[in-house]
Amino acid sequence: MYKNKSQLLFRRLCLIVVDIISIILSFFLSAFIAYDGSMELSFLKYTYFFIPILLIGSLFFFIIMKLYDSLWSYASINELLNVIIASICSSILYCILCLLIPVHPPISTIFLYLLLLLVFVGGSRFGYRFVRLYASRHYLFGRSDDNESKVMIVGAGSAGEKILRETLVSTKLHKKVVCFIDDDATKHNRRIHNVPIAGGKK
Repeated sequence: MYKNKSQLLFRRLCLIVVDIISIILSFFLSAFIAYDGSMELSFLKYTYFFIPILLIGSLFFFIIMKLYDSLWSYASINELLNVIIASICSSILYCILCLLIPVHPPISTIFLYLLLLLVFVGGSRFGYRFVRLYASRHYLFGRSDDNESKVMIVGAGSAGEKILRETLVSTKLHKKVVCFIDDDATKHNRRIHNVPIAGGKK
């Protein structure tokens, strides 16, 4: 129990560190690109004012949107939406901070900041899921195809897709889904996560 809590805390701390780096990188890269590779010194001198407020505010938005509570190995459209909303809130804060200083950066800086933050924050989360899926499909990180039994899933709907995803990401289920079967003829000869829907039960 204590070990599980320690692992959870460590993962959250790692995500927070990654997010801090992502916010700082997004801030400087957006300004660097907007100023055509040569940032204005008059703008740079306000970074001591920008960075702490932007970091604290952005992390607050990330906490509100539950970015540190989700199981990212099961990330879906809901988690993506949370990342987008949190990044937009951070960009709005960035815009407000720009209005509070005498030197106003180009408006493109705000949009570049949003785009970069989405790439860094979203990439760090969904990249973890993609790595887990790739590792499970190629028998990496402790998973082996030894004694792995082949199974068939009855029903190519949302429940069947969830079962397939569980077999892909779990290192404890030694199962390989070889096909789906479903009575819905419109699904036949199609695929779910590259697993074929072979036909019906009859």
